[in-house]
Amino acid sequence: MEDGLPDRNLCLVVHSAGNASLMQRPMPSPGPMQLLIRVEAVRVQAIPVALADGTLVAPSGKPIVPGQEFCGVVVGAGSSVDRTDFPIGTKVAVAPRSFCESCYYCERGQTNLCEMGAELFGWHVDGGYQQYVCVSHRLCQSFDKNVSWKQAILAPSAAAASYGMTKASILPGDTVLVFGTNVCSLMGIVFSRGLGAESICVVGSPGASPQQALSCGATKFVHWDPSGDEGQQYQNLRAVILEETDGRGADAVMFASDHGTGVPDMYVAVRLVRPGGCIVGVRVWEGAADADALGGEKAACIVEKLHSKDIRYISVKGFSMSLFEQALRWIEGGLLSLGPDVEDCLPLNAWDEVHKKGAEGISTCILCPQL
Repeated sequence: MEDGLPDRNLCLVVHSAGNASLMQRPMPSPGPMQLLIRVEAVRVQAIPVALADGTLVAPSGKPIVPGQEFCGVVVGAGSSVDRTDFPIGTKVAVAPRSFCESCYYCERGQTNLCEMGAELFGWHVDGGYQQYVCVSHRLCQSFDKNVSWKQAILAPSAAAASYGMTKASILPGDTVLVFGTNVCSLMGIVFSRGLGAESICVVGSPGASPQQALSCGATKFVHWDPSGDEGQQYQNLRAVILEETDGRGADAVMFASDHGTGVPDMYVAVRLVRPGGCIVGVRVWEGAADADALGGEKAACIVEKLHSKDIRYISVKGFSMSLFEQALRWIEGGLLSLGPDVEDCLPLNAWDEVHKKGAEGISTCILCPQL
C-alpha cells in the first residue's frame, strides 16, 4: 500500500431518490483480486444526474455512490494481484461494468449480458464519485503517464462508439445523423468520419455549441429546442436529412442516453433513418424507452417503423477489454481527439453545479475527487 493514505474516504452518496450528500466513509481495503484506486477523474453522465435528482432509483434501492466512468492511480493491491502488472503509482482507466470475459456473450463484446452477472459501477455497485475505490484488477487498464486524466477518461466512450459505429457498417459516402453533443456522441462523429461518412448531421440542445461537433468532423449542426414546436422542428430536420440523401433518409442514426435534455432520440430516429438503415443506441438505460413515458402512439410508431423499414437496431451497453485497451492505445498515440479539451476539472464538492450543467446538455464535465 502507498504510504500516508488517509483513514477516511470522501464520497457522494445517493441515500434515496433525490437525496444526495457528501459524507466521509471508512477507507476501503482491497480484496485478494482487487486494486485500491485513488480516483483522479470521473465523468458526469445521465445516470449520476438522474440518481441524484430522483429521476432514477438504483436497482437495489439502497444508498449508492454514482459514477460509471473513472480513472486514477493504483495505491494498493490485494494479495493475489501480480504487483509487476500494477505497481504502486500506475495510472489506470477502469471499465465501467464488471464481467467474466470468457462466457458466450463476453467473447462477443456483449459484456452487459455476461452469464456470470454484469454489474455497472454507480448503478449496481458503488462507483467513482469518491476519493478511493476498490475494483477488480481485471477491469483496470494501465496507460502512459504522459496521458492526461482529461484524455484517459474518454476511453470508455471511445470503446462504446467504436463498437457501435463499426457494427453499423458505415460505408464511404454515407450520411450519419447523431443526436447530442456529449462525449460519446462526439466520439461517434469521429468514428463515422474515420469510416468514410461524407455527411454527418448533429442535433444539439439549445445550450450546445456547434463548434466542438464541427471540429470533430460534423458537416451540419441543427439546434432542437424542447420548448419549441416539436412538429415544426422535426420537419426542419427532416428537410435537412432528405436533402443530404436524395430523399432516402440517413444511413445510420446514433443516440446516447446522456445526450442532453430535450434532444430527440428513438421516435425521431426511426422516421429519419432510411429503409434498411441502422440505429445505434449507446447506453440507453432502463426506462429510457418506456412505452408509458413515450405514449402509446409513439411506442407503436417505433415498433411499426422498425419492422416495416427493416431497420437494424444496435444496442451498445458494453464492450470487450481488448477494445477498451485499444481505445486507450489510440488516445496514447494521439489518434483520438475531440478538438477542444473537456471542461476544467471541478472538485467533488461541486457535484451539484456540475450536475446542473449536465442537465442542460453540457455533458463533457468531469469531477476530480482529489481537488
